[in-house]
Amino acid sequence: MKSGYDLDTVLYRINKTEPFTIRNACEGVQIFGGIGSGKTSGSGASLAKSFLRNGMGGLVLCAKKDEVDTWKKYAAETGKSNRLLIFDESGEWRFPFLQYEGEREGKGAGYTENLVRLFTTVNEAMERSKGGGGDPYWTRAMQQLIRNAIDLCMLATGEVSLPLINDIILSAPNSPDQRDSIEWQNKSKCWELLAIANDKDFNEWELYDYRSTAAFWLKEYAELAPKTRSGILSMFTSMADALLRRPFRMLLSESSPTEQDALPELTHEGFIIVMNLPVKEFGNSGRAAQVIYKYMWQQAAERRDTKENPLPIFLWVDEAQNFVTEYDMQFQATARSSRACTVYLTQNLPNYYAE
Repeated sequence: MKSGYDLDTVLYRINKTEPFTIRNACEGVQIFGGIGSGKTSGSGASLAKSFLRNGMGGLVLCAKKDEVDTWKKYAAETGKSNRLLIFDESGEWRFPFLQYEGEREGKGAGYTENLVRLFTTVNEAMERSKGGGGDPYWTRAMQQLIRNAIDLCMLATGEVSLPLINDIILSAPNSPDQRDSIEWQNKSKCWELLAIANDKDFNEWELYDYRSTAAFWLKEYAELAPKTRSGILSMFTSMADALLRRPFRMLLSESSPTEQDALPELTHEGFIIVMNLPVKEFGNSGRAAQVIYKYMWQQAAERRDTKENPLPIFLWVDEAQNFVTEYDMQFQATARSSRACTVYLTQNLPNYYAE
């Protein structure tokens, strides 16, 4: 697609007459249809192949295991097979999402609240699938827990990963007595990193962050009522555990040995990334991994300079009720300026209401 492409470029014509433009696509498309109605093989297929024929890159989420075959077919029919990137349990492509967020371009790279928001988005998707939605205190408390674990990672090591966050939280003191125990201190990753950070030469603001983080772990967290602490811990571990097992620990915490990390920005160059971790096969873990990638893809789309790179990109989600999050509304509000085309497919509105 040439740099001169504008929003009124016609992608295809509905019923061979009505023009459907990039502008229309950027406003968002929702396709409804019951089982066997042809929402995927009819209007969905026509729209998807028009995107590929026009050189657009995009992200495809998978609820069903045959979604990847559908997109292989679309790519073959449009001559784009060499632009298809399959992200699956093989580990050929990986996405260490916390490392990416810390090292990506932009002033917000490594900003703790961006990472906390990411975890909140994942938790939202997973809790909704279990019928969650209780006292907001617990969400705020989990955010505080994660925020202080991330800050400790960064202050002590300059890096952050989900396994390290998990180690900090699981080794944090459960009581003032344990906090003061030499035996606990000798075995605790939390204490080890606090000691490393304590020996560093911080500037004024880093020192403030360190003191706040140390106070949280050694005083506030250690002195929480056992039931409260166990409730907060359970919220975190029930979410993180799914991402720390095979194959997700490898896919989301380790870089590819062949340096083939599946960065969201590849779609800005015309690649189509298919997240072949279908919910029907991988359950909540597959959902969580794809929600993580979708959220970071959306943010990458919003950051890019469309004057320098005007290539439209797309987000394609069949059985979309599995993957919707609160952030989707914010993303769609500015999707046109990001030249991002969202296509959601589902059977009916009650699917969304149920979620």
